Amino acid sequence: MFSMERRFAPRMLCAELVEVEWKDKAGRRRRNVANLEDISLAGACVQLDRTIPLGTKIVMRYGGGQLSAVVQYCFYRDHSYFVGVEFPESSRWSPARFRPQHMLDPRELTQPAKRHRKEARPDCTCCKDVRAGATPQEERTDHSGKPGSSTR
Repeated sequence: MFSMERRFAPRMLCAELVEVEWKDKAGRRRRNVANLEDISLAGACVQLDRTIPLGTKIVMRYGGGQLSAVVQYCFYRDHSYFVGVEFPESSRWSPARFRPQHMLDPRELTQPAKRHRKEARPDCTCCKDVRAGATPQEERTDHSGKPGSSTR
């Protein structure tokens, strides 16, 4: 079956625990810890152990803030539910406001030479190497500053 990608913003793959809160059909407040699977400017996917009906308004809480969203899909796979949510215009995600600890832009996997040039970090050994003309393989790191600390 062919499915067209409808996202207008690139999604970032990530792994971060967040809290999801919503009201059930009876109006009771529900809360669940969830794993943030991916995020984009317009939405996210969280993995949790219970279903949330389509159209339900949720609040996703992270370290120092929260994002409001509406459930767009929910499906069961591998012993858990994957819930896709859309952020309203007033609650768009911004990496400046919330940056999951483990985040990967999948486009970097196809363009390794451009990986760190957008966000070179002065304290990172690999970023210093990039400025000095390192090869793409040498650029791949987890920013720990340790040589050979590859993300692959």
